Amino acid sequence: MTGRGLALVRRTAPDAETIYQLYVLDERRRLVGTLSLRELILNSPASSVRALMTSWCRPRWICPRKRWRALSAATTC
Repeated sequence: MTGRGLALVRRTAPDAETIYQLYVLDERRRLVGTLSLRELILNSPASSVRALMTSWCRPRWICPRKRWRALSAATTC
């Protein structure tokens, strides 16, 4: 819920100089998306953060010795 998200921003805001983007993490603290502070503020406190955020594809680990072709194929969402 965005109400809980705003409460979290309020607790951490005193340590931040500026806040524009918020990072959305899963329960294992992995990045799952981003959300603008503007979107968080302007939507209803009952709105879901998941519905408002921009989702990121799951990161894939690449061995540095792999060829470029394998790298480009593995990084597509």
